[in-house]
Amino acid sequence: LRTPDDLLSLISSYNETNRIHAILITKQKAPTLKFVIPCLQHLSRIQCAVLNSSMIMTSEIPSFLKQVSTITDTVLLFKEDKNPIAVIKDNDLTFVNIQKLFESNQLLHLPTITSSNVFNLVCQTNSA
Repeated sequence: LRTPDDLLSLISSYNETNRIHAILITKQKAPTLKFVIPCLQHLSRIQCAVLNSSMIMTSEIPSFLKQVSTITDTVLLFKEDKNPIAVIKDNDLTFVNIQKLFESNQLLHLPTITSSNVFNLVCQTNSA
């Protein structure tokens, strides 16, 4: 992602992609493996993107980004709303925590059932 408009466009595309959006905000040029590996594991349900924290310095950023640190990495998770449903940062930003977050948030609040796999995720049976 290069501009605030790219970010807003991505977040708004949930109804087209039927996927959750995870954004890593980092000052590094490349994302860390603790973000990339969970993204690859949940590729079919979660769309991941990277945003350079230097973009947060601009005045035209969305309000939810004004609280994000430009020094440490932060992961924001979005569903149908432009406000993140989850934020992981600082010491909580670990591989295990990102995996848990992705595992527990694979579906939109109102997902479009496009395949039997999505149906099975939505209508999981509890084993007794």
